[in-house]
Parts: sequence; structure tokens; C-alpha cells
Amino acid sequence: MDREEVEGGRGDHIDFRGGHFHGPVVGVQRSQQAAPVRPPAEVDAPVGLDDLPYRPGYFVGRSEEMDCLDAALNVPGVVLVQAVHGLGGIGKSTLAAHWAATRSHGRAPVRWITADTPAGIQQGLAGLATALQPDLDRTLTAEALAEYGLQWLASHTGWLIILDNVNDPADIAPLIARARNGRFLITSRLATAWTDGNTLIRLDTLDPAESLALLTRTITAAGPRDLDGAAELCEELGHLPLAVEQVAAYLSQNLFTSPRAYLALLAEYPAGMYRAGAVTTPAERTIARVWTITLDRITALQPQAVDLLRTLAWYAPDSIPLAPVDVERTRPLLARGPGRRHRERDARSVVAGGAHRVSSPGVRHGRRCCRAWAGCRGRTVRGGPRSGGR
Repeated sequence: MDREEVEGGRGDHIDFRGGHFHGPVVGVQRSQQAAPVRPPAEVDAPVGLDDLPYRPGYFVGRSEEMDCLDAALNVPGVVLVQAVHGLGGIGKSTLAAHWAATRSHGRAPVRWITADTPAGIQQGLAGLATALQPDLDRTLTAEALAEYGLQWLASHTGWLIILDNVNDPADIAPLIARARNGRFLITSRLATAWTDGNTLIRLDTLDPAESLALLTRTITAAGPRDLDGAAELCEELGHLPLAVEQVAAYLSQNLFTSPRAYLALLAEYPAGMYRAGAVTTPAERTIARVWTITLDRITALQPQAVDLLRTLAWYAPDSIPLAPVDVERTRPLLARGPGRRHRERDARSVVAGGAHRVSSPGVRHGRRCCRAWAGCRGRTVRGGPRSGGR
């Protein structure tokens, strides 16, 4: 029988009439009927439903803020809403993830929703629905799945929902209004959008001792290193957690670059260079400087990896699958000659790093800075256009 004839079958049977067979044929009937949809109020959350996207490997400071989150009191029938606000790169998402993963808050399940857009909120609620009943995505639309997830929250107690990176309080207002029996933890850059009934926690930059500890512990994890200039480097980075984390990762990968040497690299990209364009705040300018150095380094080692990274930067930061990125198909693009094997390894590292959410929330800011870097790459740098990496 031709393959087209078999694939043309519909429903729970295949029409074999008129087929041409070679040997005995055994038919098996499989029902395609979906399992009935149980009302949300009747569905208990199974064990293992938590979905924190990452856990900070090394966390410093923030003890007062963590204690403030711990101290919040629940009032029966009143939803508990806490908001952590601060500049981009200040560590809001890191604080929320670390607190949820390490403190005894007694909440389950713990669900993480990227709430920067209404679509992200809908996706998070739909994900909750399919986690509760995996077969639902076969029968319900995305809108219906989100409504199912919301009804489950409204009919159960004891859960914790982290709404990460809220840009507009109106996007989450319907969710908070209907789900009154649990706890919401919000992260946002907004400071004045939250009501007096919410617990509001403001994050600032790290203390100098904390940022220095974050930098030095990270870069010495594999063994002793030259730490000359470490304190001055943290000062130049403004003690911004994301910037310190990104620089520490760079120094960890480049064993012969000291903090003092990295300061010299930063001097080649003064903050004033980024005053125009998409990077508008001091924190974003700091991250842009850091990313420029990193991407210049990758450009020198593997230009094709940078092209791929710039493409991935336009996607949402969560769960980019590896399937569409076939590293083996990029092999012909890799330059031949000495060091080819190392360049292939570097390309795989960059692809793998872009294929899933990295171990810090900095990927969101890195995406923006990578876009800004791509946009200004041929523009005003040192008074004129640049033609490539150093």
C-alpha cells in the first residue's frame, strides 16, 4: 500500500479499500478520543510542579530584603502581593528565584511566569494548566488553557506565583483580582505602580564588599587568580550585580585576563559612547560596555557564532529549542586551518548557551544589549565606524 494512502487516513481508522498489499495485513484500531476535562477545582497539584527557571549558583547580600519577604503575613481570603522593584540588572529576578528556592515559605506549587507582556502571562497560565493535566493541550485553545489555569488558582490555596518583569500593572490586575487565595511575588522596574496594600521592596546596587565577594569567588572557583584591580573593577561597574556577574564569567573563561587588564578593556569603551540609541540608563550603558567586550572576543574567535547570537537575541529569553539550530550544518561555515577544532567547540558553546535560559536572569538584559550592540556596531565608536573586532 502506498504511503500516501496510509497517511490519508482520518479519525480512528484507515480506509484500506483499494489498497495493494504484499503479505498478510493486521489492523489495529486505536481510539483518538481525548480524556474528559476535569473541573479545575477537582484537580490536585501533583508533586514536582514547581518550575523555577534557574537557581543562583552564588548569592551574596540581600539579607534584609530576604527577611522582609519572609516577614509578610497572610490574611485568610486576602491575596498576598509583594513587589520587588529596581533598575534593570539590579538582581530582582535573582532575589526572587533565590528566595523561592531556599526559604521555608511553605508554598506549593511555585510557578514562574514571565509577565512582561499579556502574551507571556497567558503562556504561563496555560503552562500551569498543561502541567496539571497534560492532555489538555490536545483539546483546549491557548486562551482556554490560560482560563483553566486561572480558575485553578482561584479555587486552590497555598500556591506561589512569581510574576517576573512586569511592565504594566494592568496586565496582571485581572489575575490578582480573581486568584485571591495564594501569594504573588512581582519583580518590576516600576516603583510607583503598586498599591499601599502591597509589600514593596526596593533593590539597590550591592555593597562594595558584596560585589567584590561575588567577583572574586566566581573567578577563583577553579583555582588562585591574579586579583589585582578587583575592587576598582567593581567600582567601575557601579556594583551592579548583573555587570559583576557577566565580567566574572568573562574572567573565568579568559584565564590570562586579570581584573586590571579588564579595566583597560573597559577604558576603550567609555560610557558616554552609549548615550545615544537604545541603551539609555547608566545601568544599561554599563551592561552594553561589558557585552561589547564579550562580543568582540567572540568575534575574534568565531565570527559565525556572533551572527547566530545576534539572531537568537531577537527571540524571547526562555526555552529556545536546540532543534532549529543544527550545529553540524554550520560546520562548513567554520574556517579551516589551525585551531579549527577549538573554534567548533566555541561555536557549540555559544549555540548551547543560546538554546536554553542561562543560569542567571541576565539573559534578558543581554538580549537588549546584544541588539543595541548590533545596531551601533558600525556607528560612532572612538569617533568613527569600526570594521570589526580587535
